[in-house]
Amino acid sequence: MSRGVRFYEHGTLTYQVPFPDGKCTCVCCPFCYSEHGLERARCRITGEILLYPHTERGQICPIHFSKED
Repeated sequence: MSRGVRFYEHGTLTYQVPFPDGKCTCVCCPFCYSEHGLERARCRITGEILLYPHTERGQICPIHFSKED
């Protein structure tokens, strides 16, 4: 008799996100989506409601950028 899930194995995803012309804002990210009928954007990774997706990234955006000299 099954009693459901006994445990979860956790994995880590490494994914490169391309931002066109250096515009590193949520609206250019494939994880940003518009919530139909609510006129707001949300992040698929964090679930954060994005206040200014056209001009900045979310407060808890997990994407890190490496500075190249």
